[in-house]
Amino acid sequence: MHEIMDIEKEKDLVDAWLTANRAGGSSPIYEANWWAIEAFMELPKEDPELLWKLILIALEKEEDLKVMDLLAAGPFEDLMCQYGEKLIDRVEEEAENNPKFIPFMQGVLLSSEDTTVWKRFYELAGIEPPFPEDFRPIEEYERSKKS
Repeated sequence: MHEIMDIEKEKDLVDAWLTANRAGGSSPIYEANWWAIEAFMELPKEDPELLWKLILIALEKEEDLKVMDLLAAGPFEDLMCQYGEKLIDRVEEEAENNPKFIPFMQGVLLSSEDTTVWKRFYELAGIEPPFPEDFRPIEEYERSKKS
């Protein structure tokens, strides 16, 4: 994944990710395209700039709302959790210029524990944050295990 990818390889990676997610998790098509799922999972750590680019390519190509929800709640959410402060200006620009982007953003769940720009993100998405400001998912999970 560390090599510089040409546009055709980028499109192939996006197509394989989309194909796998359209097919669903237990299908042979999903298994055959697992390499793309894995690449998308590794990219937030390895090459966030490339992942941002691939997300935009996928968003341009895909119409299936279920697949878009998977992209939003998976790779895009991971990217925002890890690089939200660096990406928020580009997210804002995309939201202003791409009519598909705001509905796409609404599939992301962020809290104050994930990124300092979570409130700005939800303002751009045009929805109320799903969690209160003092919500701490890890603490909530730990408390629920003790009950």
